[in-house]
Amino acid sequence: MDRLLKVMLLVLAIICVSLYGYLFWSSRVEERSGPAGPAASLAQESVDLWEAYERARTSAEESGAAVQPVSASAQWQSATEDALLNGAGQWSFGFYAPDDQKTLSVVATKESARVASQTPARDAPMTLAEGTWEEGPRDPLLVFLARGGREFLERHEETVVSVHLANRDGEGSLWDVAALSTDDRSVLALRIDAETLEVRSSASKDGEE
Repeated sequence: MDRLLKVMLLVLAIICVSLYGYLFWSSRVEERSGPAGPAASLAQESVDLWEAYERARTSAEESGAAVQPVSASAQWQSATEDALLNGAGQWSFGFYAPDDQKTLSVVATKESARVASQTPARDAPMTLAEGTWEEGPRDPLLVFLARGGREFLERHEETVVSVHLANRDGEGSLWDVAALSTDDRSVLALRIDAETLEVRSSASKDGEE
Protein backbone atom coordinates (compact mmCIF):
# COMPACT_ATOMS: atom_id res chain seq x y z
CA MET A 1 0.00 0.00 0.00
CA ASP A 2 1.18 3.55 -0.74
CA ARG A 3 3.03 5.16 2.18
CA LEU A 4 0.66 8.13 2.29
CA LEU A 5 -2.34 5.81 2.52
CA LYS A 6 -0.72 4.03 5.46
CA VAL A 7 -0.18 7.37 7.16
CA MET A 8 -3.78 8.41 6.51
CA LEU A 9 -5.16 5.17 7.92
CA LEU A 10 -2.95 5.60 10.99
CA VAL A 11 -4.26 9.13 11.41
CA LEU A 12 -7.84 7.84 11.16
CA ALA A 13 -7.08 5.21 13.79
CA ILE A 14 -5.58 7.79 16.16
CA ILE A 15 -8.53 10.13 15.80
CA CYS A 16 -10.99 7.25 16.30
CA VAL A 17 -9.23 6.31 19.55
CA SER A 18 -9.43 9.93 20.73
CA LEU A 19 -13.11 10.12 19.76
CA TYR A 20 -14.07 6.88 21.53
CA GLY A 21 -12.05 7.89 24.58
CA TYR A 22 -13.88 11.19 24.76
CA LEU A 23 -17.28 9.52 24.31
CA PHE A 24 -16.41 7.02 27.06
CA TRP A 25 -15.44 9.86 29.39
CA SER A 26 -18.63 11.75 28.48
CA SER A 27 -20.77 8.69 29.23
CA ARG A 28 -19.11 8.31 32.64
CA VAL A 29 -19.83 11.96 33.44
CA GLU A 30 -23.43 11.43 32.32
CA GLU A 31 -23.77 8.42 34.63
CA ARG A 32 -22.60 10.48 37.60
CA SER A 33 -24.63 13.59 36.77
CA GLY A 34 -27.93 11.99 35.77
CA PRO A 35 -29.94 12.02 32.56
CA ALA A 36 -28.40 14.00 29.73
CA GLY A 37 -29.99 17.13 28.38
CA PRO A 38 -29.87 18.43 24.81
CA ALA A 39 -26.29 19.67 25.26
CA ALA A 40 -25.12 16.10 25.79
CA SER A 41 -26.26 15.05 22.35
CA LEU A 42 -23.62 13.67 19.98
CA ALA A 43 -24.75 16.30 17.46
CA GLN A 44 -22.37 18.85 18.93
CA GLU A 45 -22.32 22.49 17.95
CA SER A 46 -19.36 23.22 15.69
CA VAL A 47 -16.36 25.02 17.16
CA ASP A 48 -13.69 27.01 15.32
CA LEU A 49 -10.18 25.61 15.41
CA TRP A 50 -8.73 28.66 17.15
CA GLU A 51 -11.48 28.82 19.75
CA ALA A 52 -10.99 25.13 20.50
CA TYR A 53 -7.20 25.57 20.54
CA GLU A 54 -7.29 28.37 23.10
CA ARG A 55 -9.61 26.41 25.34
CA ALA A 56 -7.44 23.29 24.98
CA ARG A 57 -4.23 25.19 25.68
CA THR A 58 -5.70 26.70 28.83
CA SER A 59 -6.69 23.23 29.99
CA ALA A 60 -3.22 21.86 29.22
CA GLU A 61 -1.52 24.64 31.19
CA GLU A 62 -3.68 24.28 34.29
CA SER A 63 -0.92 22.16 35.81
CA GLY A 64 1.35 25.21 35.64
CA ALA A 65 3.61 24.06 32.81
CA ALA A 66 3.90 26.04 29.57
CA VAL A 67 3.03 24.00 26.47
CA GLN A 68 3.68 24.18 22.74
CA PRO A 69 1.23 22.98 20.04
CA VAL A 70 2.17 19.76 18.25
CA SER A 71 -0.94 18.68 16.35
CA ALA A 72 -4.65 19.21 15.79
CA SER A 73 -7.19 16.66 14.57
CA ALA A 74 -10.90 16.47 13.82
CA GLN A 75 -13.24 13.94 12.28
CA TRP A 76 -16.66 13.83 10.64
CA GLN A 77 -18.78 10.66 10.68
CA SER A 78 -21.13 10.14 7.70
CA ALA A 79 -19.47 13.19 6.20
CA THR A 80 -21.10 15.50 3.66
CA GLU A 81 -19.73 18.59 1.94
CA ASP A 82 -21.96 20.85 4.03
CA ALA A 83 -20.90 19.17 7.26
CA LEU A 84 -17.22 19.61 6.44
CA LEU A 85 -17.60 23.30 5.64
CA ASN A 86 -19.81 23.95 8.68
CA GLY A 87 -16.97 22.92 10.98
CA ALA A 88 -16.14 20.22 13.49
CA GLY A 89 -17.91 19.63 16.78
CA GLN A 90 -14.77 18.42 18.50
CA TRP A 91 -11.01 18.88 18.18
CA SER A 92 -8.17 16.80 19.58
CA PHE A 93 -4.88 18.61 20.23
CA GLY A 94 -1.40 17.41 21.01
CA PHE A 95 0.84 19.61 23.18
CA TYR A 96 4.42 19.35 24.37
CA ALA A 97 5.51 20.59 27.79
CA PRO A 98 9.29 21.09 27.49
CA ASP A 99 9.88 21.76 31.19
CA ASP A 100 8.15 18.52 32.17
CA GLN A 101 9.27 16.62 29.05
CA LYS A 102 5.84 15.20 28.40
CA THR A 103 3.15 15.30 25.74
CA LEU A 104 -0.50 15.94 26.46
CA SER A 105 -3.61 15.03 24.47
CA VAL A 106 -6.50 17.45 24.97
CA VAL A 107 -10.06 17.15 23.64
CA ALA A 108 -11.99 20.39 23.15
CA THR A 109 -15.59 21.17 22.19
CA LYS A 110 -17.69 24.33 22.12
CA GLU A 111 -18.44 23.85 25.80
CA SER A 112 -15.34 22.38 27.40
CA ALA A 113 -11.80 21.04 27.18
CA ARG A 114 -10.17 18.18 29.03
CA VAL A 115 -6.74 16.58 29.19
CA ALA A 116 -7.33 13.03 27.96
CA SER A 117 -3.81 11.69 28.50
CA GLN A 118 -0.25 12.63 29.46
CA THR A 119 2.81 10.72 28.25
CA PRO A 120 6.54 11.14 28.99
CA ALA A 121 8.46 12.29 25.90
CA ARG A 122 11.95 10.91 25.41
CA ASP A 123 12.54 13.28 22.50
CA ALA A 124 11.03 16.67 21.84
CA PRO A 125 8.46 16.48 19.01
CA MET A 126 8.30 19.00 16.19
CA THR A 127 5.93 21.80 17.13
CA LEU A 128 3.68 24.11 15.13
CA ALA A 129 4.83 27.66 14.50
CA GLU A 130 2.39 30.52 14.08
CA GLY A 131 0.81 30.57 10.63
CA THR A 132 -2.32 30.41 8.55
CA TRP A 133 -3.20 27.00 10.07
CA GLU A 134 -4.70 29.06 12.89
CA GLU A 135 -7.53 30.06 10.53
CA GLY A 136 -8.74 26.46 10.49
CA PRO A 137 -9.18 23.71 7.89
CA ARG A 138 -11.86 25.28 5.67
CA ASP A 139 -9.48 26.22 2.83
CA PRO A 140 -7.66 22.84 2.88
CA LEU A 141 -11.06 21.12 2.86
CA LEU A 142 -12.07 23.18 -0.18
CA VAL A 143 -8.87 21.96 -1.88
CA PHE A 144 -9.75 18.40 -0.90
CA LEU A 145 -13.25 18.76 -2.34
CA ALA A 146 -11.91 20.22 -5.59
CA ARG A 147 -9.30 17.48 -5.96
CA GLY A 148 -11.66 14.51 -5.91
CA GLY A 149 -13.22 14.76 -2.46
CA ARG A 150 -16.57 16.01 -3.70
CA GLU A 151 -16.91 13.09 -6.12
CA PHE A 152 -15.75 10.68 -3.41
CA LEU A 153 -18.48 11.85 -1.03
CA GLU A 154 -21.07 11.59 -3.78
CA ARG A 155 -20.09 8.00 -4.54
CA HIS A 156 -19.88 6.86 -0.92
CA GLU A 157 -22.75 7.73 1.40
CA GLU A 158 -21.06 6.39 4.53
CA THR A 159 -17.70 8.12 4.71
CA VAL A 160 -15.45 9.16 7.59
CA VAL A 161 -13.36 12.25 6.85
CA SER A 162 -10.48 13.28 9.08
CA VAL A 163 -8.11 16.22 9.14
CA HIS A 164 -4.78 16.14 10.93
CA LEU A 165 -2.38 19.07 11.25
CA ALA A 166 1.26 18.64 12.17
CA ASN A 167 4.79 19.71 11.27
CA ARG A 168 5.78 16.80 9.05
CA ASP A 169 9.47 16.01 8.57
CA GLY A 170 10.39 19.57 9.47
CA GLU A 171 8.68 20.86 6.31
CA GLY A 172 6.30 23.17 8.11
CA SER A 173 2.62 22.86 8.90
CA LEU A 174 0.82 20.30 6.74
CA TRP A 175 -2.81 19.23 6.65
CA ASP A 176 -3.48 15.55 6.06
CA VAL A 177 -7.06 15.11 4.81
CA ALA A 178 -8.34 11.55 4.48
CA ALA A 179 -11.69 10.09 3.47
CA LEU A 180 -12.50 6.46 4.23
CA SER A 181 -15.65 4.75 2.96
CA THR A 182 -17.02 2.49 5.68
CA ASP A 183 -18.94 0.55 3.03
CA ASP A 184 -16.13 -0.73 0.82
CA ARG A 185 -12.96 0.70 2.49
CA SER A 186 -12.16 3.02 -0.42
CA VAL A 187 -9.70 5.76 0.56
CA LEU A 188 -8.81 9.20 -0.75
CA ALA A 189 -5.94 11.03 0.93
CA LEU A 190 -4.29 14.41 0.34
CA ARG A 191 -1.41 16.16 2.06
CA ILE A 192 -1.75 19.95 1.79
CA ASP A 193 0.66 22.73 2.72
CA ALA A 194 -1.06 24.81 5.40
CA GLU A 195 0.59 28.03 4.23
CA THR A 196 0.39 27.80 0.43
CA LEU A 197 -2.46 25.24 0.06
CA GLU A 198 -0.24 23.36 -2.38
CA VAL A 199 -1.06 19.66 -2.64
CA ARG A 200 2.17 17.96 -1.63
CA SER A 201 0.95 14.45 -2.36
CA SER A 202 -2.23 12.49 -2.93
CA ALA A 203 -3.27 8.87 -3.05
CA SER A 204 -6.41 6.83 -3.53
CA LYS A 205 -7.45 3.22 -3.19
CA ASP A 206 -10.63 1.62 -4.46
CA GLY A 207 -12.28 -0.77 -2.05
CA GLU A 208 -14.21 -3.95 -2.68
CA GLU A 209 -17.98 -4.19 -2.66
